[in-house]
Amino acid sequence: MSSPSSFSSARARFTFATLVVLATGCSSLELGPEWRPLRRIQESQALSLGLSAGGARTIGTTVYVPNLSGFLKKNPEPKLSAVLGHERVHAVRQLEAGHAEWISRYMTDTGFMWREEMLGWYHQLEHMRRHGVRYQLEGLAKALSRYRNFAGLMISERKALEWLKQVESGVWRPQD
Repeated sequence: MSSPSSFSSARARFTFATLVVLATGCSSLELGPEWRPLRRIQESQALSLGLSAGGARTIGTTVYVPNLSGFLKKNPEPKLSAVLGHERVHAVRQLEAGHAEWISRYMTDTGFMWREEMLGWYHQLEHMRRHGVRYQLEGLAKALSRYRNFAGLMISERKALEWLKQVESGVWRPQD
């Protein structure tokens, strides 16, 4: 566990790096050791196809975004840490299952995709709650209902909203 001073120092370095990206238009940002196994955020139009400006997709140790500057502007702290925590969940689970196996299932099995997103979103929502970031359940449910893979839509808006309400009330927690 990191001490408060090392966390503050890491946060300061990360904030400085974020400012450099915004000022210079860099297309990648190296992440600190607190985000392992994630290593970087990388701008990639091809690997972020279909994502909003604030959206992210993780493959292995890299978080792909459509536009790095736009991603950082859409996700100021503490929201950025919440999103990276969500993506870190995916990276860890990919490493545990094997990248090819995990990605193949995620892209072809809507039930698997939904279970993986529940884990990532749970982490993200809990981080946001702890830091006083407000969010609209209906908007999140609508966004989740748009997730799709080769098999079709991941979840209905109604079912996503039911799950979000269970998370918010503390009824739903990850089993692993």
